[in-house]
Amino acid sequence: MSFFDIFFNFTILLLNVSWFNTEVDLPLDSNIYDYLETVEARIYDDGMLIDDARVSYQFNGVNHSFVSTIKTSYVKTYTLYVEAYFEDYDLKDITILEINVCDFDAPEITYIPTYTINYLDDLPDFTKNVEYIDNYDQNDQLTLSIDTSAINETSIGAYEIIYRISDSSHNESMYTKLFNIVDKTAPTIELIKEITLDVNQAFIVEDFLKVEDNYDANIRLKILDEQVDYDQLGVYEMTVIATDLSRNSSNEIFLVNIVDQSPPDLILKTNPAPISVFSTITEELLKSYILSIADNYDLISVDDVIMTHDIDQTRLGDYHIYYTCSDQSHNTVSQTLEIEVIDDIKPVVEVITPLVFDVFDQDPMMSDYFLITDNYNDFDDLDIKYTYSFDIDEIGRYQIRVEVTDKSKNKTIYLTDASVIDQIPPVITQVSEIIITNFEELDLSIYFNAIDEYDGELTQITIDDYQVDYQKLGAYDIIVSASDLSNNTSFFFTKVHIIDIKSPNLTLSTQKIYLDLDSSMNDEVSYIIDIYDDYDDLSVGDVFIESTIKTDTIGQYELIYTIIDSSLNEFSQKIDVYVDDYTPPNISGFPLYISMYDTIDLLEGLTIDDNIGIYDIYYEPTVLDTSYPGSYEIWYTVLDQRGNKTSFSRMIYIQEIDQSYQINDFIPIIITMISSMSVIYYLYKKM
Repeated sequence: MSFFDIFFNFTILLLNVSWFNTEVDLPLDSNIYDYLETVEARIYDDGMLIDDARVSYQFNGVNHSFVSTIKTSYVKTYTLYVEAYFEDYDLKDITILEINVCDFDAPEITYIPTYTINYLDDLPDFTKNVEYIDNYDQNDQLTLSIDTSAINETSIGAYEIIYRISDSSHNESMYTKLFNIVDKTAPTIELIKEITLDVNQAFIVEDFLKVEDNYDANIRLKILDEQVDYDQLGVYEMTVIATDLSRNSSNEIFLVNIVDQSPPDLILKTNPAPISVFSTITEELLKSYILSIADNYDLISVDDVIMTHDIDQTRLGDYHIYYTCSDQSHNTVSQTLEIEVIDDIKPVVEVITPLVFDVFDQDPMMSDYFLITDNYNDFDDLDIKYTYSFDIDEIGRYQIRVEVTDKSKNKTIYLTDASVIDQIPPVITQVSEIIITNFEELDLSIYFNAIDEYDGELTQITIDDYQVDYQKLGAYDIIVSASDLSNNTSFFFTKVHIIDIKSPNLTLSTQKIYLDLDSSMNDEVSYIIDIYDDYDDLSVGDVFIESTIKTDTIGQYELIYTIIDSSLNEFSQKIDVYVDDYTPPNISGFPLYISMYDTIDLLEGLTIDDNIGIYDIYYEPTVLDTSYPGSYEIWYTVLDQRGNKTSFSRMIYIQEIDQSYQINDFIPIIITMISSMSVIYYLYKKM
């Protein structure tokens, strides 16, 4: 075999074929050959399309498959092997066509019945009498679904029903149809009781008739009562028509009986003036209590009223007057008026002696100081009230009020004055022990109450505290005095205690300290800013410091400062100390210089160290293509075990190789290619 034959065969190996339109969805009954004309094979040489390559196709007999087996009248998936032959290159290539015969036409509903039902009737079977067809599937293979969710059976109206029909290929058609719910039932009119009206009485439908409808709550009523004379007694006919909103109507004829069943209207005085005792009872007096008398049909006057009574005008008390009157229809009205015989003369009050009392005297019996009489009632029948604002234990001039009421509620009010004298001093009491803790002078009167039996609680209290030293601990005597409004004075002796109960105060410069691992800590005293006590002069030397710190171990520790004054008042404050690794790792390195295609270690030449240990190393980019010359920057990130991070970058330089080739350099490649072509040719012949 010559070198040129070997080179030609090697060139064939660089060719490749690509197929287009190898998979298609064909509609039912379509022409298969229309699709086969779209199948195309293209040849490429080392990735470049050869536009002018001649190609022929074989659709029948390739791998025992034939176009005649493909029936486009059936929904099915077919496979067909096709061969392309490029004669210029003596190259054949076979591929598989996947042909899906599909049904794309949705079924149709040809008839949907129209339904209208009366309100509250049962819904029909919407699936009955629905007619539908499909281009491929039989009716028993079709699926009919009906959506009636829009129907509200409790309300009349037109509702939309949705019909959906789908075939086995999931093609679906949707149709809508209106469904009507109507009201065809007329309202009912029921007589509750016979219609009997008083003369001139209005006819109220609800009092005599019950009108109902199966759907509408508001029913229009029409009353035809032109023949009814509501002003004259008699029996008349009335027609009632009831119509609902759907214009369903019903009517009934009823008899209306106009009668006079109302008694005369007699109005008496509601609050008649009482009759004075011993007055004369006359007919004119009894008629004066009648305000009016009238009847809805007959003419009636005051003279038609019959009057009787049981009044005894010589005795006080409640009595009755009886009034009766009837109309021509024998409707009778009777009323009773209550009347009172009264005594209207007031009782008489006189003072026997002036009212003057000594302080602390027994409460006086006021009845001993007044003479009270009445023209009608006995003394024991009188209601006597003594009202006075003075206190027998408190000096002053006070008003006394005497109120006397007889059995007839006649009332007399008499006013006079009384006097009281005071000569007793007040009493001083101590509310609580006097203990001062802030070493400041204050108003000591708040610790005392001064109560006078006559003046009550006094606010003017005098404190003599000249012996008290408020800046020094100890117990001191004081004198308390108080006077009442009558200048009666009393004295009280007690002590003031000066003590220290307030804890000293310690101010620190911080509440938290962060120490690097294995580092030294500042002097613990240096964190004290200020020490203060209300009484003692305290210093840094009085502070007790307790420490649990271990600088060689990571953790949280406490530094506790405590100070106590001479009164054993104690105050403590702490500092939280956090020992941790706060030092980031160190990373350094120098640029790398390599040649193209050399193997590279991106960590080469780096120096990394940390005081505890490296947790992880990241670099970007992670892979470097050495087939391209140039300079590249690599970023490194080092993270230690405590999360401290250090970033670093360096340059990688890839140098270009001087390329000069001899024919001898390609001998191994040529030998390898010839061997490979021989194997491929042998395998091709064996197929």
